[in-house]
Parts: sequence; C-alpha cells; structure tokens
Amino acid sequence: SDKGVVQAAVLGRHLAGLNLKFDAVCSGEMDRQQKTALGMIEAYRENGLFVPELEIDKTFNEYDATAVWEAQVEQLLKEDPKFLAPIEKDPKNNAAFQKVFSKVVTRWVSGKFDAQGDVVWKDFKQQVEGGLNALMEREGPSKRIAVFSSGGPISAAVQVAMELSDLKTIALSWQVVNASVTR
Repeated sequence: SDKGVVQAAVLGRHLAGLNLKFDAVCSGEMDRQQKTALGMIEAYRENGLFVPELEIDKTFNEYDATAVWEAQVEQLLKEDPKFLAPIEKDPKNNAAFQKVFSKVVTRWVSGKFDAQGDVVWKDFKQQVEGGLNALMEREGPSKRIAVFSSGGPISAAVQVAMELSDLKTIALSWQVVNASVTR
C-alpha cells in the first residue's frame, strides 16, 4: 500500500540515521516484505551507506491465513452456528473480524484439530526456525542481519528466542505492526 511504502522509507531513514551496519538483508518472497526491505535499502543508499543486496528466503513467508481459515471455520461453525455472526453483521468492522480470526488462529495453533493436508502451526514454526538457523549458520556469529517478514514469522522467531508457549506467541503476533523492529 502507499502507507506501507511511506512506513518502509521512514524505517529506512531511521535505521540509516542510527548508522546501523548490516551484514545481510533478507526477506520472505511476499511483495510487501520485499518492498519494506527495499525501502530500507534505498534509504541507506541515498545516505551513502553500504547495505548488502536483498536475499529472498521463502522460510520467512507469512502463513497462509486463507488456508488456516478454511481448515478451521467449518468445524467452528458446527460447534457454534453463530460463530461468524459478528462479521456477518458488520463486514467492515475490523475489531469484529479480529475477534473471530483470533479464535480461528488459537484453534489452529493448539494442534488438536490438524488434519492431513492442512497448514499446520508446528510445521510453520519449524520452517521459520530452520530459516533462522540456516541464516545464522551461513552468516556466522556476531553478525547483524535484517530480516523483513510478517507477524507470523516474526512471532515464531520471538517464540524460539524467548521460549514462549504457542498461545503467548499468537497473542504477541497481534501486536506486530508495519515497519516495527524486533531485536
């Protein structure tokens, strides 16, 4: 979005102003992830600062929210036929959608309802952790690496670092905003 482009530029100028040097810059394959990274890279270059070329790594892609929704909602509707009522009543109400989607994702991360062929939270977490481990192994110790991703992978990475439960990790994911920084 236009707002996202502005946020990426502001983040890039801020980081460049701090004169932070990065040994590697990486993003997932998603367009918004790459555009945020490129906003930072452009700001660095405009300020005459070196920044490595962007590396693309699919392990930092966001989980497929549509697939998660489709895998969970049918059963949730069987358990509560009025489950979707808040968003059916007001489809443009972001708070109502967030409340419903939070229930969907909480059910998903529990792992109790996984079915063959579904996107599975445990697999998603392992994908992100594997990407982080590969990146750290490739770059070596004491390196500063910028990874541009989305709320799901960022939360999964923080979960590994802080040994959080799955439920606390998902609660954390709702707090991640565009162009935020996690150290």
